[in-house]
Amino acid sequence: MKNRLRDRIGAHPCVLFVGINPGLRSAEIGHHFAGYSNRFWKLLFESGLVPEPIGCERDSELPRWAYGITNLVARASSGIGELKPEEYEAGRRRLIKKISRVRPEVVALVGVTLHRALFPPAKTHGAARPEPVAPGLQKDTLSGSPVFVLPNPSGRNANFSYAQMLEAFTSLRCFLDDALGKKRCAWPLSGEMLEYHDREWGVPVHDDRGHFEHLILDTFQAGLSWAIVLKKRKAFCRAFRNFDPKKITEFGPADVERLIKDPAIIRNRRKIEAAIENARRFLEVQKEFCTFDRYIWAFVGNRPIVNRWKILAELPAKTEVSDRMSRDLKSRGFKFVGSTICYSYMQAAGLVNDHTIDCFRHRELAGG
Repeated sequence: MKNRLRDRIGAHPCVLFVGINPGLRSAEIGHHFAGYSNRFWKLLFESGLVPEPIGCERDSELPRWAYGITNLVARASSGIGELKPEEYEAGRRRLIKKISRVRPEVVALVGVTLHRALFPPAKTHGAARPEPVAPGLQKDTLSGSPVFVLPNPSGRNANFSYAQMLEAFTSLRCFLDDALGKKRCAWPLSGEMLEYHDREWGVPVHDDRGHFEHLILDTFQAGLSWAIVLKKRKAFCRAFRNFDPKKITEFGPADVERLIKDPAIIRNRRKIEAAIENARRFLEVQKEFCTFDRYIWAFVGNRPIVNRWKILAELPAKTEVSDRMSRDLKSRGFKFVGSTICYSYMQAAGLVNDHTIDCFRHRELAGG
């Protein structure tokens, strides 16, 4: 069995994650936070610190997102109770040298116990009484780098619920955004939603397949949250033939029954039948206007509407433009195209820039 675990650190990481020491399984397979019940990698994704789900086997990819990972004590053990005081002290000296060399924007200590080991309480006349350490940014620094404490993500940690762990990891992501001047809209909270917000939401769409994908997904979103639909996006792509309207028009009763039985998508008969009917109407619009893109962009004068909302609460559910769009689509036989759905489609497909003005994407998409 290996008893050493390699650091995964690139040049000048934004965050250097520090654990106390590797568990036996991590040392055995050569990957950090590899315990069966450890939630570290899940928390990275769900907090938005990484844009896609990853596991311990991909720890070498952390520098790709400007993160690094190391341990205070290199020796693996079945628990921290096996570690000796001199190992902590030697580990502290090595860690400080390491931080001085790579200069991370913030050092994230994974575990309250680790903070106490690095910053022991001052001795008093009686026994030392450690002050409670709450997750979050601390007043302490290590080699000039701010220190941020995260809960130990082990499944054996009974002091923090998963929701509390996620809140702490999300706070770290927000701290980084603020430190790097990367403000976002308030609504994306998970990694998947952040990736969608940063790369797609509000980007002008001009290919017809992209328009049809948005129409289908917004149809299924009706009455549900976008997060639910986004998690099922790949399944919808598979079920609806890569959002090809020509192929979908060929769907018959057997296909409807197949889709209703598909647990990977939203199994709503009316919405499934509406998606098939909308494919037929979509082809009719293409035939009349040459492209659906030419038809739909005419509603906004062929240029995105750039709004200047300060807070999320100011965003409307529908507008006069979405009202007109809804009426015209309904007159052409489209289903599930109420004004609210149309406005959601306009936001997603970039016909309107509804990023709040403090969001970095508002400036990028508005050309500011």
